[in-house]
Amino acid sequence: MAPKRSQEVRIIGGKWGGRKLRFQQHAQLRPTLSRTRETLFNWLRPTIHGMSCLDLFAGSGVLGFEALSQGASDACLVDQNRQICNDLRQVSQLLGADTEIVCQTAQRFMRSTTRRFDLIFVDPPFDNPKLLQATLAEIKTTAIARNTIYIEFRDLALLHSISHEHQWPITHTTRSGEAHAVLLNTMQGVAAS
Repeated sequence: MAPKRSQEVRIIGGKWGGRKLRFQQHAQLRPTLSRTRETLFNWLRPTIHGMSCLDLFAGSGVLGFEALSQGASDACLVDQNRQICNDLRQVSQLLGADTEIVCQTAQRFMRSTTRRFDLIFVDPPFDNPKLLQATLAEIKTTAIARNTIYIEFRDLALLHSISHEHQWPITHTTRSGEAHAVLLNTMQGVAAS
């Protein structure tokens, strides 16, 4: 059996800026591109300090670790793959990061947690729009999102549909390659900027 190859992504800013995160290569991993992360954290820079973050479908964990690097207070990283979770624990330990690593499905985690989060990253597999829709419906039902949801997905029309369905205005949007990324404002009565 061939040894597993490793992948790496680089944290772009903050206290760990330039550090590389290494993890085992998995077919389902699709880390957010660095230029998309740069845009995202430019959007978040005025508000990220002290935020509590949830990284659903964490994969490489780069969104959660980037948030911590740039001033978030804590991050919970959720993934159902046991090897991915082991990799996330190792990276967290190496960085000395304030993270909780949870190895279960996003839906099961949301139904069982009593926590609420200021910022939730939702980056499911691109080939599963039903999973994206079910995840956002669960976020709405459980009311675990205090302020902001970041979604990365292939289908921009679906992202607009989700925004309209849940009455979460899109405040920012960008695109890199086939990935569309949006920020949704989950605070009722707050207008989009």
